[in-house]
Amino acid sequence: MTTQQATTKKKAAPAKKVARPAKKITTLPTDRLGNVMAWLTCLLPPMFFLSHAVADICCSVIALLFLVESYWRRDWQWCQQLWVKVGMGIWAYMVLRSFGAYDVCYALSISLPFIRFIVFAVALQKRVLCVPLFSERVFKYLTISTIIALLETLSQYAFGHGVISLLLDRPRFVSGRMSGPMSEARIGIMLTYVGFIMLVPYITRAMVYGKDHKPYWDTPRALLATLLSLLFVTTIFVSGERMAFILTSMGYGLLSLSIWRTVGKWLALVGLLKTLSVVGVFAVAGRHMVERQLISTWETLSHFFESSYGQLWLTGIDMGLKHPIFGIGPKQFSHFCPDYMRINPTEWCNLHAHNIYIEWFSELGLVGLVLFIFLLWRTIVWFQLKKLPELISNPLWLGLMITLLLRLFPLTANTSFFKNWAAVPLWFVIGWLFAISDQLPGKKVRGKR
Repeated sequence: MTTQQATTKKKAAPAKKVARPAKKITTLPTDRLGNVMAWLTCLLPPMFFLSHAVADICCSVIALLFLVESYWRRDWQWCQQLWVKVGMGIWAYMVLRSFGAYDVCYALSISLPFIRFIVFAVALQKRVLCVPLFSERVFKYLTISTIIALLETLSQYAFGHGVISLLLDRPRFVSGRMSGPMSEARIGIMLTYVGFIMLVPYITRAMVYGKDHKPYWDTPRALLATLLSLLFVTTIFVSGERMAFILTSMGYGLLSLSIWRTVGKWLALVGLLKTLSVVGVFAVAGRHMVERQLISTWETLSHFFESSYGQLWLTGIDMGLKHPIFGIGPKQFSHFCPDYMRINPTEWCNLHAHNIYIEWFSELGLVGLVLFIFLLWRTIVWFQLKKLPELISNPLWLGLMITLLLRLFPLTANTSFFKNWAAVPLWFVIGWLFAISDQLPGKKVRGKR
């Protein structure tokens, strides 16, 4: 062998070692995982109304697939976001606090899986809804699912049953409330959890600028928006859910304020008058619903702390004051409720305090409450509101933001923060908000979200 041949052989040897890992990386099935996560996300909107268990399974699988993909890609930069760090810290605190709870197994069954919601929201932010094609597809499925739920509930109210409730043998009324396509009487509150995401884009797109740069109603779009508003408000009203009706009214108020700033005062006034007229028409249409939604609501508010909701609030506050630092432990409310409730504990005691802030204070103390407020209001809401000048003209972002603010309004009687049927739509909204705000131009600073 000559000297020149030996040199050539030495130079060729390293090239084979470098080529192998490059070939290995290109064969990773990350695109397939992304498509699976996208289709599972599309499945979520109908499952919000049809099956909470399937929605939770979709959420969990999306989170798991995203972790697998992150491992394959060796990409963990999403962990540097501030809201993710705080969320992980809350999860760790919940797990540690569970070991000191009265019922350790039940506490751990709630706290350990809580991490899936955070990872699920990040997966939507970084992998699914950041892709315009997937985002548009999910919005389409959400719109179709919401409209079907509206029509099904109205049909059930008018005729005793709809197509879905007839096939699935769903009840019509439960304690004076409609069930719609859902297995329990929660259709009104579920519609407020997702309905504004669909409704706001249709309303705002009906308002356009002419050649003279003055805003006016685009007639076909305005008629469509009016029809959807009519269906939405009517269904909320006849659902019999008082808190859903209050939140819907607040949602239209927030929408009117945003329209007031962006497209002119007179358009906001027209939108507000339309809403009031719709409510008035259907107040006359059903007297028993008027009594439940208006008269009964007023009576409850007038003597709130003597009602079941007021007693649950006071019970949760007393628990928190008795255990101010760390609380009584995750999901331990039902164990201690009979000892703290002042009126009718046998009938009114529940699994939670019916207010998310009181729930965190009573079960996880001031430590948990402060972390919770910092997570939701500082790292998520405030971060999004700082982008308001750039994102106020985005109808989808506006609908998501109104939905999130309604979910986090302090003075509402609402469901437990940890219930999967309510938690999945909340983290769905959070992930979508971040997916939209990430698309804004400008340099992204590591660890500042």
